[in-house]
Amino acid sequence: TTFLPRKDRYQYMRQEALAQITVAFGGRVAEEIFCQDISTGAHDDLKKATEIARLMVTEWGMSERIGPVHCAHAEEHPFLGRDVSVGPRFSEAMAQAIDEEIKGILVGCYRRAREVLDSHRQDVERVVSSLLQRESLDGEEIDALLRGEALPPVEGLSARPPAPAAPEGAGDRGSPEVPPVRGAAEPAPAPGGGGGGA
Repeated sequence: TTFLPRKDRYQYMRQEALAQITVAFGGRVAEEIFCQDISTGAHDDLKKATEIARLMVTEWGMSERIGPVHCAHAEEHPFLGRDVSVGPRFSEAMAQAIDEEIKGILVGCYRRAREVLDSHRQDVERVVSSLLQRESLDGEEIDALLRGEALPPVEGLSARPPAPAAPEGAGDRGSPEVPPVRGAAEPAPAPGGGGGGA
């Protein structure tokens, strides 16, 4: 799933962050619904979703359970290319609560993604059908499909390639019969099969 920002962003609302996590789960949920299996294709989406949830809980103060507290690991950079981790500045109980809160956000968004796709199966199938004809779809094309509109045909898609030419000398069922060559010997009549009567 690729997000194309319309402009530089320096802050996000909580509902927007949750929506991005939900969208990131779309590919994995679609595999479960339509393929009855899962693949490694959702690796980057899962990584992105987990990172957003972690930021919401530990740095952005968007967790009601944890509260408006900055709980990120402190790091220092003493010289070129060397990172020294100072370690967490909170208790083990807080660390466990953070893990549970992150997982709760992820599970909730995952369920929301499944509810959306289950209730819009026909829209998903319409988008998939268009993707089989196109390598990608932009936002306007997806909006048109969700409105039930047909996309213009892909240039050159409906035209069939010309049939391969038959090899020289090959016969054709519909070709006229070649006339006999003058002077060629005619087949001998069958024994007792002359043209006369008995």
